[in-house]
Amino acid sequence: ETAILKARLNEVDAAAIIKLGRHAGRINDLLTELSLSDRAHYIERAGMPNQRILPLAELDTKNVPYFSMILVHRRGEAWT
Repeated sequence: ETAILKARLNEVDAAAIIKLGRHAGRINDLLTELSLSDRAHYIERAGMPNQRILPLAELDTKNVPYFSMILVHRRGEAWT
Protein backbone atom coordinates (compact mmCIF):
# COMPACT_ATOMS: atom_id res chain seq x y z
CA GLU A 1 0.00 0.00 0.00
CA THR A 2 1.21 3.49 -0.86
CA ALA A 3 0.70 4.86 2.67
CA ILE A 4 2.97 2.18 4.13
CA LEU A 5 5.65 2.80 1.52
CA LYS A 6 5.43 6.55 2.14
CA ALA A 7 5.91 6.03 5.88
CA ARG A 8 8.89 3.75 5.31
CA LEU A 9 10.54 6.15 2.85
CA ASN A 10 10.22 8.94 5.41
CA GLU A 11 12.15 6.80 7.93
CA VAL A 12 15.21 5.87 5.87
CA ASP A 13 18.10 7.48 4.01
CA ALA A 14 18.19 4.87 1.24
CA ALA A 15 15.78 2.33 -0.20
CA ALA A 16 15.46 -0.26 -2.93
CA ILE A 17 11.96 -0.60 -4.33
CA ILE A 18 11.73 -3.86 -6.28
CA LYS A 19 9.27 -5.62 -8.59
CA LEU A 20 7.82 -2.41 -10.02
CA GLY A 21 5.90 -3.57 -13.07
CA ARG A 22 2.48 -1.95 -13.29
CA HIS A 23 3.12 0.01 -10.07
CA ALA A 24 5.91 2.13 -11.55
CA GLY A 25 3.73 5.16 -12.23
CA ARG A 26 2.30 5.18 -8.72
CA ILE A 27 5.77 4.79 -7.17
CA ASN A 28 7.13 7.56 -9.39
CA ASP A 29 4.29 9.86 -8.26
CA LEU A 30 5.01 9.05 -4.61
CA LEU A 31 8.72 9.77 -4.97
CA THR A 32 7.87 13.07 -6.67
CA GLU A 33 5.50 13.95 -3.82
CA LEU A 34 8.29 13.23 -1.30
CA SER A 35 10.80 15.28 -3.35
CA LEU A 36 12.90 12.17 -3.89
CA SER A 37 12.50 11.59 -7.63
CA ASP A 38 15.64 13.58 -8.45
CA ARG A 39 17.54 11.30 -6.06
CA ALA A 40 16.33 8.05 -7.57
CA HIS A 41 17.59 5.76 -10.32
CA TYR A 42 15.76 3.07 -12.25
CA ILE A 43 17.40 -0.29 -12.95
CA GLU A 44 16.02 -2.87 -15.37
CA ARG A 45 17.44 -6.33 -16.12
CA ALA A 46 20.38 -5.78 -13.75
CA GLY A 47 23.49 -7.74 -14.64
CA MET A 48 22.19 -8.78 -18.04
CA PRO A 49 23.62 -7.61 -21.38
CA ASN A 50 20.50 -5.52 -22.02
CA GLN A 51 20.36 -3.85 -18.60
CA ARG A 52 19.18 -0.24 -18.35
CA ILE A 53 20.11 2.22 -15.63
CA LEU A 54 18.77 5.74 -15.81
CA PRO A 55 17.64 8.62 -13.63
CA LEU A 56 14.03 8.12 -12.61
CA ALA A 57 13.06 11.37 -14.33
CA GLU A 58 13.89 9.77 -17.71
CA LEU A 59 11.69 6.71 -17.20
CA ASP A 60 8.54 6.10 -19.23
CA THR A 61 6.49 4.44 -16.48
CA LYS A 62 4.03 2.92 -18.96
CA ASN A 63 6.43 0.16 -20.05
CA VAL A 64 8.21 -1.21 -17.00
CA PRO A 65 8.93 -4.92 -16.54
CA TYR A 66 7.99 -6.63 -13.29
CA PHE A 67 11.58 -7.44 -12.35
CA SER A 68 12.87 -3.88 -12.23
CA MET A 69 13.75 -1.61 -9.34
CA ILE A 70 14.25 1.94 -8.15
CA LEU A 71 17.14 2.85 -5.89
CA VAL A 72 16.68 6.07 -3.96
CA HIS A 73 19.07 7.87 -1.64
CA ARG A 74 17.62 10.74 0.39
CA ARG A 75 20.81 12.81 0.46
CA GLY A 76 21.61 12.01 -3.17
CA GLU A 77 25.27 11.54 -2.28
CA ALA A 78 25.29 7.95 -3.46
CA TRP A 79 25.02 9.11 -7.07
CA THR A 80 28.02 11.44 -7.13
